[in-house]
Amino acid sequence: MFSRVIQGGSERRLPPPRMAGGRGGAPRARSPSRRSRTVSTPPRDRVATSFASEGGMRVRTFRGLYRVPRPFRVLVRLLPVLLLALYSGLPAGGPGGALAAPGGDQTLIMADDQSDVKTLDPGREFEFAAAFVDLNAYDTLVVPKSVQDFSSFVPHLARAFKISPDGLEYTFTLRDNVKFASGNPVTGEDVKFSLLRLKNLKGNPGWMADPLKDVQVIDARTVKTILNEPFADWLAVLAGPNAAILDGKLAREHGGSDAVTADKDDKAEEWLNQHSAGSGPFVLNGWQKNEVITMERNPNYFLGPAKLAKIEIRDVTSPATQKLQIEKGDIDVAINLTPDLVAGLKGNPNVKIITGQSLDNMYMGLTTNPALDPNLAKKEVRRAIRYAVDYDGILALTNNQAVRGPAVYSVGILGLTPADADRLNPKYNPAKAKELLAQAGLSNGFSFKRAEGAGRPQEGRHQRATGAVGIPGDAHHLPGEEERRGHLVQSAGLPGVVRLAGADDPEHLGPAPVL
Repeated sequence: MFSRVIQGGSERRLPPPRMAGGRGGAPRARSPSRRSRTVSTPPRDRVATSFASEGGMRVRTFRGLYRVPRPFRVLVRLLPVLLLALYSGLPAGGPGGALAAPGGDQTLIMADDQSDVKTLDPGREFEFAAAFVDLNAYDTLVVPKSVQDFSSFVPHLARAFKISPDGLEYTFTLRDNVKFASGNPVTGEDVKFSLLRLKNLKGNPGWMADPLKDVQVIDARTVKTILNEPFADWLAVLAGPNAAILDGKLAREHGGSDAVTADKDDKAEEWLNQHSAGSGPFVLNGWQKNEVITMERNPNYFLGPAKLAKIEIRDVTSPATQKLQIEKGDIDVAINLTPDLVAGLKGNPNVKIITGQSLDNMYMGLTTNPALDPNLAKKEVRRAIRYAVDYDGILALTNNQAVRGPAVYSVGILGLTPADADRLNPKYNPAKAKELLAQAGLSNGFSFKRAEGAGRPQEGRHQRATGAVGIPGDAHHLPGEEERRGHLVQSAGLPGVVRLAGADDPEHLGPAPVL
């Protein structure tokens, strides 16, 4: 399923987020071609509705969609599994209404919990809200083919690409006459700068560029990426917001570096937090942390000017407040509504709810560091917690709009199916949990400190379930930023972490210990 934007009697489809829930279907193996192949640019209208994934990657794009005018209201993202696009039935620009022409003066006002945002630099950001900004301010070489096919990729900034028979070399031919918002032309040198900078910054998303050995500029319109070894998901990486192509000249003017020592020498982050250096449909023109991010239309966008003049993303951490603002007409888009709040909107005659499948993945993270918690460091204890979780109860909290993915992965990500979920997942089994605790020498149970994101539908469910088998836990409800920090430094148990795939590739969670 997918979210849809209905525009003036016709439909444009919004692609779903990159991680969680997931689509079913037969497994899809993705590997480099055994022979060279050339992929040509699709028709303009297909490119205009380009997929915004995330690192993307939730429903985060207005490329070619650019939404209808206010007072049309709501696009709602419901973690972990449900995407809702809510549009009021007012006549201004909805079904049967007129869609604003390119170059209009409309402003889209969004509400999103931005507490996790640490940076807007594409080479460093790895958070939910930041990806929306980068996907609209920057372009990538390729994008996924469609919302029905996340495993095939078509050219975007490139007009064609060719993969060598051994899968080590990807040669991209760039479009002619594409300019950055600055007016500088997009060239192979910019591609080289951007990809090597991502790799050499060694930031949170830098691991995605680990397969990259070198980037060779053949000429101004031709560039080749050379890999250390064949990597089936290289195109998926290149479609993500962290592989955004930056204006190398502009970035260097503000301290940017793609050198091997970029992790120490690059000084562009502060500038990139307030400005963008991309070719996307919008330009970042300001970020007031914990308040608002503002973007304006890029007049040089190669697919034509956006229908929106501005996007204003307000930092609203409370889902309840977002709902009130939608009902009052203060905002157009809400990102963080919970199932009960969505249910409360169903009776609103001015709201149409369109459901879609997301790829957000909610999982439980536990430290394995004995210095932080010697009990959780035991494999038997972590397995016991898996059996102690009431999975069906959590699904019920989402009004059964969620599905269980296999292990910590999402259904639909590189060949994973519902059958895999049934085969790999443990079932709720308190007796088995107690048996494993006894094997670990903890028949009387134990307690541990846990962090849980406030306002999530599973809030409290984990604590009650594990408490029933002797693992009560000391729950602390934290804002997204504090929760994420606890995850990164392993300072707490995290029973409700929501994560997006860096690419359509199960290896993004590969380093996690097997329970």
